[in-house]
Amino acid sequence: MADGSQADSILEVMNSASSYSLPSELPRSTHCIFELESEIFKSTEVEYKPFLFSIPNCNSDAYKPHLFSIGPINYGKGFSSAESCKKKYVNQLLTRTSSNFKTTLRECLVSVKNIENQVRLCYSIDINQSSDDFVTVMVIDGLFLIELFLRHAKLVDTYVEDPLLQYSSRSSLVHDLVLLENQLPMMVLDCLSNIQAVKNLLNGQYISKLAVKFFDELFMRPRLQQEGVVLERRCLGFNGKHLLELLGRTFYPPPLKSIHHRDWSLKIIPIMKKLKQDGVKIKRGSLECGSLNITFCDGVLIIPPMTIRRNTETLFRNIIAYELCAEEMTYMTSYVFIMGCLLDSVKDVEILCSKGIIINHGLGSNDQIYDFLKKLSLELQVFPFYYSQLCDEVKAWCMSQPQVLKKCVRLLGFKKL
Repeated sequence: MADGSQADSILEVMNSASSYSLPSELPRSTHCIFELESEIFKSTEVEYKPFLFSIPNCNSDAYKPHLFSIGPINYGKGFSSAESCKKKYVNQLLTRTSSNFKTTLRECLVSVKNIENQVRLCYSIDINQSSDDFVTVMVIDGLFLIELFLRHAKLVDTYVEDPLLQYSSRSSLVHDLVLLENQLPMMVLDCLSNIQAVKNLLNGQYISKLAVKFFDELFMRPRLQQEGVVLERRCLGFNGKHLLELLGRTFYPPPLKSIHHRDWSLKIIPIMKKLKQDGVKIKRGSLECGSLNITFCDGVLIIPPMTIRRNTETLFRNIIAYELCAEEMTYMTSYVFIMGCLLDSVKDVEILCSKGIIINHGLGSNDQIYDFLKKLSLELQVFPFYYSQLCDEVKAWCMSQPQVLKKCVRLLGFKKL
């Protein structure tokens, strides 16, 4: 039971946690995409649709944690130093809440215990843990994340130099926190943040806003100050399912006004060289409506800027995995596919970099960006395709241009139009 004895045992473990150290660099790895359609979990027994998935038959480092296990899927798989680190974080958070922090821990355990059945249904696989073990994992991991975001936002004093907040370690930590298998249901974070002692530490801040600030600095998305305000406003009071979906939504374009009777079929957009020959111009757009808000108007293809850095591929792959597993609108999947269509060589990446559309942050050669986008785009099966109508608009505009009509006439064997 989630009572005082459970709280005592957790506190004993946390107080005896050994010191920890984190490597400054993670090993480089090659990534693969899996056949998602065969792995999608279909529930026929419950009406509650799961949104946290295990990814079987895929050994890629893009989907597996390196240092930190969050949640029950990868719990107990050799992350002992990280467990020690998490318990130290939780211990310090609880110590800050009140003189009798055992009371706060007991409140957290009882509150999460009350929603245990709902939380278990969030996972696509059966979690083979006892009720006490499952609730304990949820509480420790949830409080760890809250403490991490509080420290990053400087809402609490840390007193000592925190290794997790150093850039190199934080970059490694982010890899693990954006994994689909490493998510906690947002209802757990909401439940814990509503405990009065924890709420006092948050001082009116939303967990979603603190999380976006933590991750956004690492992904270094360029935006004007007013665009940043719009991004934060979109995340206030976020009612989504987990942090990965939250991050995905910060990239997503506005929902389409009409989705009924719309063509969602997969279509191809010409490569950049062909578009230029047909008179299409490409320019950098605004981030105000999301990084994936690609539009076409009067012969101009408008693409918002996107920063590509070390963790970007991991983030994109896990957002794509979630979109396909959960059968959500495939915003990120569609984006990677259409960008792959545009690119014919590394030279195209260089052109987009010169326009400020792609920002290469610390990857060195643009070859890595080309390989990432091109190879991943060729592996995807996309439906529904978000940019289907955009492709139709580009094709129709190109076909209406005099130079294209003249070329068609010559191909048909006519001398004159």
